[in-house]
Amino acid sequence: AGDTELMRDVFRNDLTEDFDKAVIVSAVTLSLLEMFDENKVMLLFDAYESKDVMVSMRALVGIIIVLIRYDARLAYFPEITSRLSLYEENETFIQECCTILMQLQYSKMTDTVTAKMVNDIMPTIAQNFGKNMSDDKFIQNGENPDWIINPQNTGSKAEKKINQMMDMQMEGADVYMSSFCHLKSFPYFSSFYRWFIPFTFRMPHTLNVVQSMRPEILRSVEGIIELSPFCDSDKYSFVMMVDQLGSSGQDIIAQQIEEQKGGEAEGLNDILRRKKSENARKDIPRDKAARSICRSYIFDLYRVFNSYVYHTELFNPFDKRMDSFNPMLYKSLATIVKYGDMQTMADFFMRRGLYTDALNMFESLNPQNCEADADIWQKMGFCQQKLNSPAALQTYLTAYELQPDSKWTVQHIAQTALDLKEYRKAVEFFDKLLQNDPDNVKWILRKAEAMFGQNNYEDALPLLYKVIYIDENLRKGNEMIAWALLMTRALDKA
Repeated sequence: AGDTELMRDVFRNDLTEDFDKAVIVSAVTLSLLEMFDENKVMLLFDAYESKDVMVSMRALVGIIIVLIRYDARLAYFPEITSRLSLYEENETFIQECCTILMQLQYSKMTDTVTAKMVNDIMPTIAQNFGKNMSDDKFIQNGENPDWIINPQNTGSKAEKKINQMMDMQMEGADVYMSSFCHLKSFPYFSSFYRWFIPFTFRMPHTLNVVQSMRPEILRSVEGIIELSPFCDSDKYSFVMMVDQLGSSGQDIIAQQIEEQKGGEAEGLNDILRRKKSENARKDIPRDKAARSICRSYIFDLYRVFNSYVYHTELFNPFDKRMDSFNPMLYKSLATIVKYGDMQTMADFFMRRGLYTDALNMFESLNPQNCEADADIWQKMGFCQQKLNSPAALQTYLTAYELQPDSKWTVQHIAQTALDLKEYRKAVEFFDKLLQNDPDNVKWILRKAEAMFGQNNYEDALPLLYKVIYIDENLRKGNEMIAWALLMTRALDKA
């Protein structure tokens, strides 16, 4: 009790550095993951009330992970459930919870993202970056011609991969894990608490490094740190990596910076000064700051549980022991997420390929009570189709009744009916598709397949002859004609 009150005094004390409060919040969270303690859970709720967004968001991340970790026992701790219920009508709290849950789920997929970065995106960018180095256009503009958007094309392979990486980063993917996981062997990271220190140049380790840097390099490092989406531990890694280059490496960087000064392009520090000026004119809204902080902090946590030298001795919330961060699976969180947020999260799970979780959330929206919303039925049918559930057909038919002019729904009903061997229904809906696009070879072939399923080879033949008329070299069309002729005993033609 005395320790708890001491910590509350620390959080209430304005003289205590917010950085110190943030590290304390992380310590309490890590401790709770190892052993449940009601007082510590309540302490995290107190920390969430902090005026500092960094302290508040770290506390909320800890609260959510701990609530999921101990969901089964929380019913025996009414003080915790009562405290949680106080926030059920707090829109800010609910929005921040949803943001954290989606980011935690995305971080759980970091191994998949890392594999894509290492095996696909980065090799493609590196391969294309070296092409056409002697091209006159490249020499004049300082750009790789492969990266220039062609109006007749969607862009080069490298450009597509760069855009793909940026899109993944904007969504919340940890695209830098593969780059920075090898930079956690610096002596700085040997002390556990340092993994949780928010980045600052005032830390003794970083202060010693930056004091030894040449001024122009320091300005560029400060600019990169300010503008980068790196998490705190990656920022420390970056500064120490620059320090490892030594004086010769720093000379090369300084020379490149000097060469860029005379260019027309806006320099890194010009961008930094402009950005600081913009931020000075207006305060960053809490919701924007909260998203950025929670993303960075969750990335830091992921690195701790995967790169710290003794990480195997810790309870890892990102491994299989926590299968999903779907709030519907946990009693303590199910009542917090409201209708609109549930839709957003269900869409998120669906886009990530987590169809069981997405379907569970869509069904919790009680679609029977909102029948005017065909989108929910479409998305439920899509998830069921991906899970090979026979229920997909009826769900799609409900969506069709609500929105009969949806080509997407008609197409999916036709294909699902064909997959489920509901051939009569498949023919009916392929006919609907062909009414507006009678020469669509793909749909004609699908309709013929459905007619084969009905043993209606005679009526399928005219369709197949039309396909061959459109594309006489289409192998599948010729194969299906041969089969239909064989089944109708036209052996010579077959």
